[in-house]
Amino acid sequence: MRDNPVAALAKRLNVATVATNYDSMTLYDDDGTALDDTQRRAAEQRFRALMRAVDALREESDGDASLASAIARVRDQVAMNTKQQHMLDISINTMVEHEYAAAELEPKGDAEVVGEAMSVLQRLYGDAIRLPSSR
Repeated sequence: MRDNPVAALAKRLNVATVATNYDSMTLYDDDGTALDDTQRRAAEQRFRALMRAVDALREESDGDASLASAIARVRDQVAMNTKQQHMLDISINTMVEHEYAAAELEPKGDAEVVGEAMSVLQRLYGDAIRLPSSR
C-alpha cells in the first residue's frame, strides 16, 4: 500500500483496509450472478487476446499510439455480443485503467494527499466531515 493515496487517507482516518488479490476475485454478470469458471476463462481469454492485438498495433506504430486509442481501435474490430463487450469493459477497467490511472501523477507525501482528500470531502459534504485530531 506504499504510495497509495487512498491507503494514506484510510490510515489517517483509522479506517481498516484489506489486501486486494486480483487473482482471487469473483466476476459478476449484469444481473449480479457470479460467472462460472468457463465464463470467467472466456472473459480472460478475450482480454488477453485484445491486449496481444493492442501490443502488436502499438509496435506497428512505433509506440506512437496511446494505449487508449489502440484499445479502442482493436475493440472496434472484434465481433462481440453485448454481454461479452461488458465483460471486456470490466477487464479493461480492472486490469488497465486501475493499474495505470495514476502512473503519470507526481508522487505526493501522505500529509499532502490526506489534506487534499479531506478538502474535497469537506467541500462535498460540509460539516458532516470532521477532520480527525492530529496526533
